[in-house]
This record gives sequence, structure tokens and C-alpha cells, in this order.
Amino acid sequence: MQIWVDADACPAVIKDILFRAAERIQTPLTVRSQVM
Repeated sequence: MQIWVDADACPAVIKDILFRAAERIQTPLTVRSQVM
């Protein structure tokens, strides 16, 4: 499983939570801006 996040639409607090959760469960996390 891989988690993809739209950085432009995601609040910084949520991104921080996602980073910690992804590290804890050893899942790749990709944060993209300007996704078209």
C-alpha cells in the first residue's frame, strides 16, 4: 500500500500526522503539489 497526498489541499497538521503514521506502519508516503 502507498499513501498519496495532495499537498496543496492538505493542512500542515494533517500532513504531519500522515508522516508519523506512515513511518510507524512502514508505508510509503508521497506528497505532491500541483497534481494535474
